[in-house]
Amino acid sequence: LKFLFVCVGVMWSILVAAAGAGDWPQCIERGTIIRNAGKAIMMDMTQHGATMGCFLHDCRNTDKMAVATTGQCAGICHAIPDCTWWTSGEEDGQLKCWVRTADDGRQTKEGFVAGHRDCAPPSWPHCIERGVVIRNAGKAIMTNLTPFGATAGCFLNDCKYTDKFAVVSHDQCASTCAQIPDCQYWTSGEEDGQTKCWLRSGDDGREERGSFVAGSRSCAPADTPAAPTAPRSVMSDLAG
Repeated sequence: LKFLFVCVGVMWSILVAAAGAGDWPQCIERGTIIRNAGKAIMMDMTQHGATMGCFLHDCRNTDKMAVATTGQCAGICHAIPDCTWWTSGEEDGQLKCWVRTADDGRQTKEGFVAGHRDCAPPSWPHCIERGVVIRNAGKAIMTNLTPFGATAGCFLNDCKYTDKFAVVSHDQCASTCAQIPDCQYWTSGEEDGQTKCWLRSGDDGREERGSFVAGSRSCAPADTPAAPTAPRSVMSDLAG
């Protein structure tokens, strides 16, 4: 009988893992947290961009770190050989990521998400959608972009209240979106002789346009920093 229970447990784990693997982001398990339960991976997370939100403030020996997006958490787990499951949610006012060798500590918790190591977005830059522009359509995010290096190319030349700015690369655009909580999509292309970035709360304005690119907030470089605070933003059907 004990052997039967063990076999059932193994099969259940396999089925859960199979369900967790799949197309991003449909594979994410919502309302789920995976607690320690002896399966925490304590390691140097600085190699994965950790600078804050770590266990006892030591990012060189931690199972958790602050992240910019859930997608970043999933990507970190996928890059760690021992990581089989990841879980993400808010702690101490920061979005954090925990890495696990197994899901023994699985519990229901509103506001948290989890996934198998195979549940991860396409890595940067393969996640970029080419030939796509996301126009305003009432989803422009008007905010102060000067903390992200905005000095030109802004709406009405005001980089403290804008949904767009001039960037040096698509990387900068994607990274900026990932650090602004309201931003769900970014789009980038040339306007007035400059490469610009536009930030959106949704992709309602999606259109085909050959020279533009776009991506979701989880489509960002792996070294995108986690922001402890973010500038207030408002949705607008103005400009951009």
